[in-house]
Amino acid sequence: MSRENNVRAELRNRKTQQLEEATPLLFMNVDDDDRAQGGTTRWKSDLSIGVTLLISVLLGLVSGTLYGFGRYSQALREALEITQVQTQRFGILLDTGNYIGHPLTGLIYDKLGPRASCLSAAIVVFSSYGIIHLAVSATTSIPFWMADSGFLGIGFGSGLGYIAGLGSTTKVCATKSYLSFAVGLVAAGYGLSSTLVGISYHHIGLGSFFLFWAILVASVYLLSAFVIPKTLFHCDESSFNELEIESYDSAHEQSVDNAHHELDITRVSSIESLSQHGIDETSFLTPNDAVLSEHLWITWRKIDFWLLFCIFACVTGCGLFVINNISTMAQSLGEKDAFAGTLLFLLSITNVSSRILTGLLADSFNKVALLGYASALMACGLLISAVNSDGSAALTLTVGMVGVAYGGSWVLIIGILADRYGKTNFGKDYGLIAMGPALSGMIFNSISARIYERHSEESDGICLGGDCYQNAFLLTASAAIFGCAIAALMTNATSYSTH
Repeated sequence: MSRENNVRAELRNRKTQQLEEATPLLFMNVDDDDRAQGGTTRWKSDLSIGVTLLISVLLGLVSGTLYGFGRYSQALREALEITQVQTQRFGILLDTGNYIGHPLTGLIYDKLGPRASCLSAAIVVFSSYGIIHLAVSATTSIPFWMADSGFLGIGFGSGLGYIAGLGSTTKVCATKSYLSFAVGLVAAGYGLSSTLVGISYHHIGLGSFFLFWAILVASVYLLSAFVIPKTLFHCDESSFNELEIESYDSAHEQSVDNAHHELDITRVSSIESLSQHGIDETSFLTPNDAVLSEHLWITWRKIDFWLLFCIFACVTGCGLFVINNISTMAQSLGEKDAFAGTLLFLLSITNVSSRILTGLLADSFNKVALLGYASALMACGLLISAVNSDGSAALTLTVGMVGVAYGGSWVLIIGILADRYGKTNFGKDYGLIAMGPALSGMIFNSISARIYERHSEESDGICLGGDCYQNAFLLTASAAIFGCAIAALMTNATSYSTH
């Protein structure tokens, strides 16, 4: 078995070397003269990385507007004269379009690339924001299904724009030591978007708010579609039509058991045959990932992926519960609208800071363990408000802790996916696991809205006091504790298998 392990290690080293050698060819369209001049090629590569990272951060800045929903939700409810349950439905649809739509947005990105993704996102987001603007400013009311489709479209289009930036950064920094930091910067821009939402809402009000964001987001997406390097995903597919991959030949396993200890490596033409020999196919992927991606997407078959799905859903769903209800939480404590703005700013700052800091630290620690710590921090923050449900200071502390845990978890899950399952099918892997927040967020926000309605006054539908959200805080804290327990089990299992 030791000889077999040595052969496996040698194959993995060979794969890594091939990837490093092929990276300039995959990410840049260089000719023979450029390859002969290493300095020129390196300069072009650095420029491509810099431009892509800058554009990706801008995409993140305008794509995370769903985090600002809690800032204007109360005003939206009053303008449309709807109940808290109906208001939460808009928030749920916003999250659903973003997270449930990720498998489709990931597929669009993997198939068409960042430019087509940005163009498509510009059209969807501009029309969706336009619908909401009409609903708010129109003298006659429009059907609710149109408003519903508007929030759903905003979530979907924003998710498509964000994954274009996130996927592009992951691609160009694939072999760089600062990959996690680069991803953290893009994710930080995404988290900072809620601050931009709060500032714009404060200065222009609800009347022109949605029109302003329709123009801003569409402009950035269109700019990105034309500025992002065209040759980011240059790859000559014709050279990989006859791809053969070295694999362990099961016919020679008996020679190991018969004391010959000779492990023969033969050529096979099918990737799927690797799994028949008990070998992880993803360990032998070559630089031809972009060509083979649609044939090798096996992440969804793995049990550890669904365990990560549960952890991520627990911690992020709890975060969405707080994010979508900030205004009504402040109102339930008798605080003014300015306090809700302060809470949103605190959430944005802690969210952004956590994403940057986590990006710096992620590569030095066990990412699954860090995800467990984030879930534990989320649980502690929620329990503080559950115990002291009528205190403004407790809510402030909760929002800060939730922002740190929520922001860090998004950076960690990207690194975990890249480390465990590779970057070939990043769009589909990320899209699938991002459905977790949509499902858990929908559950937590629906239940919290029902609890709120149960304790509200029948005359105006407004709830005042600590009972409005106390049980919701207890529910979400329990979910975060559950996620922490799964992360601890996965971390211990990994440590045991390593020893």
